[in-house]
Amino acid sequence: NDPEFLARITRLRLALHKAKHAACAERIRDVLATGQKVIVFTSYTEGITRHKKTLGDKAVTVTGADNAKQRMAATDAFQNDPNVQVALCNLIAGGVGLNLTAATHVIFQDLDWVPANHLQAEDRCYRIGQTRQVTVEYLMADGTLDGYIAQLLEAKLKLVQAVEADELPNASILKDLQAELMRLGPALLQ
Repeated sequence: NDPEFLARITRLRLALHKAKHAACAERIRDVLATGQKVIVFTSYTEGITRHKKTLGDKAVTVTGADNAKQRMAATDAFQNDPNVQVALCNLIAGGVGLNLTAATHVIFQDLDWVPANHLQAEDRCYRIGQTRQVTVEYLMADGTLDGYIAQLLEAKLKLVQAVEADELPNASILKDLQAELMRLGPALLQ
């Protein structure tokens, strides 16, 4: 709960987001070259704004600043207009309650701390009416905070799966997960 530490982590995540912008833009171009539609999820409005500036009318945006009517208009354009090929979405605002089955690709420019946020966002393509295979990509910068967050997400997801399992999980699995989470906590402080 150290505000200074949390501020440093936030600055690191924003710097990492900015550093991955060019790689994300390249992946968007690669997908568009195949004639497919793509959804890009990010935690930062700045990235959405930068991508939108480059893509122009090929893209729609969904952010927390949009009201329900604006989100619906963006969704409808993405789903129905062949000229709109990219949905640029804030992970939280665009990751829940939208049907974006026109996309066959999902790119996460940033990692969130909560695995359910990623799963919900991925599910925007896996809705009733999806008939094609969907590719989901997470952009990760090697040797950065991304590696730590990815390990933490994986451990949290294993814990969720153990809790949701039909059968009572083996006690050793829970002990292993607890040990992994305890190991990861101090690692972040380093």
